[in-house]
Amino acid sequence: MGSGIRLFAADSLLARWVLRWGGAAWLEGWRASVLLDWIHAGFWSGEQIKLYVLLLWLLHAGWFLLGLFQPSLRQLRPASCAATSRSPGPRAPA
Repeated sequence: MGSGIRLFAADSLLARWVLRWGGAAWLEGWRASVLLDWIHAGFWSGEQIKLYVLLLWLLHAGWFLLGLFQPSLRQLRPASCAATSRSPGPRAPA
């Protein structure tokens, strides 16, 4: 749980840097393509980068809050799939 909180805090700090502290202007151009992992991001203006980061942060915030209140939903696969994937292999005959 603690690692999820630290990860969301780091994500929030990055979003704040882009949205408030001039990070979008610094990211314009090729840096946006490298750091935002989107091939078209290199052609985006600072405002478009801010919109992308804001929408991504809102998605992350929703996922974080969902995981806080329903920890079982933090898994990307259902519990039934997780239980079957951890089953031991076939036993050797005795």
